Amino acid sequence: TNALKYYFKALSINLNKGDLKQISQSYNNVAKTYTKIDDLNSVLSYQLKNIELANSINDIEITAHANLNIASTYFLLQKLDLSMEHLLIARENFAKTNNTRMIGISHLLEGRIYVENKNYNAAKNECEKASRLLNNDVNIDTKIEVCDCLSSAYKGLGQYKDAVVYMEQSYDLSKGRDKIGALKKLEKTEFKNKLLADSLRNVAKTHTLEMNHQAELRKNNIKKNVFASLIIIILILVGLISRIRYIRRTNRELKVAMIKAEESEHFKQQFLANMSHEIRTPMNAVLGMTSLTLDTKLTPKQKKYLNAIKNSSKNLLVIINDILDLSKLEAG
Repeated sequence: TNALKYYFKALSINLNKGDLKQISQSYNNVAKTYTKIDDLNSVLSYQLKNIELANSINDIEITAHANLNIASTYFLLQKLDLSMEHLLIARENFAKTNNTRMIGISHLLEGRIYVENKNYNAAKNECEKASRLLNNDVNIDTKIEVCDCLSSAYKGLGQYKDAVVYMEQSYDLSKGRDKIGALKKLEKTEFKNKLLADSLRNVAKTHTLEMNHQAELRKNNIKKNVFASLIIIILILVGLISRIRYIRRTNRELKVAMIKAEESEHFKQQFLANMSHEIRTPMNAVLGMTSLTLDTKLTPKQKKYLNAIKNSSKNLLVIINDILDLSKLEAG
């Protein structure tokens, strides 16, 4: 922002001059500007520089304000322990200068910290102290904050009647603040009735224009929604058609695969059956010839060898028969 640019320029000048109090004021101005744009990390950075500077120049008032400002920033960042630490330092320094108003504001901030920590009894005590010290304060916003803090504390304690009382006080103060602001504006003109009438007419005209605008927006939104719905329906239909085609293609591929598998299984079974028959025929011949040979005149050693061949042939024939039976079972 432009304000930030000029505050940085002023800070640079004060740094060159070496005027520590003016440097402190520049740090404060930069921090406040960053607060308005919600850049709390930058706020904290310049407030920490200001605290370091305040401690070096040993100025109680500057130190007190610097610590209270950084306590408020830590509160916004929800770093409540650090906020409380700087808050107590600030109050101690404000007490040395008898700054009653700032002591009251420190009690208010402490009350808000206790509300965040759900220590509602302590919050009530601190807010009551703030209320007493700030009773004659001209800043209505500060009084509103006190009432809001007390309302939150009593609500947390379950004392809803007292909470409502302070809520109503806050509301009345807000109305009073708004009323004072409105009266000050009206005092600047001799035609307040005319301005009020013009304002009402403008409000009515604005309302009519807004209603027409809203109606037009609704029509456009309906058209957009209908168009979007049609697109969605088309996409769904395309997706369904693609899905059906995919399922049909997959089914065809599965059917082909099943036929091939069945053919392969049939060929395997046929092969096993043929092989079993083909092997069994020569095995029967081997077994028969061996039996005939055993009936001839043989040496004991020859008989031993031929009996071994006969037994092995029988065993092999059993295995071949088992294979043939298995192929018959699989074939049904």
